[in-house]
Formats: sequence, structure tokens, C-alpha cells
Amino acid sequence: MVSTLSFAASWTITTTCGVVGTIQIADNASTSQVAQAVSQYNYNQCGVRPAKINLSIEP
Repeated sequence: MVSTLSFAASWTITTTCGVVGTIQIADNASTSQVAQAVSQYNYNQCGVRPAKINLSIEP
């Protein structure tokens, strides 16, 4: 049996309605998967999907 480890990266999100929160997404997630997770988080917090998502990576 081969076991693969998946680690989560923490993303700080500011929603369209001003809520700031952190979600964890697998560190091997694609850009579209990250965008989908951010969109869902925004929907859960604000009731709308964002028209645009900006991703920025800080060291």
C-alpha cells in the first residue's frame, strides 16, 4: 500500500462584503481549484459569487 501525504496551505481571504478569514486548501491544488474554493467561501459569507478573484502569494 502506497500512502501519499497531502499538506494544506493556508490562504487569507478578504470577501466582497469585507469578511476576512482563512481557509486551508491542499498545497497541490490547481489555480482553478483555489479559485473555486475562494468563490465558495465568498458565497458562504456574503451570499454572492465574486465577479473577479485576485490571488496574491506573499513570502
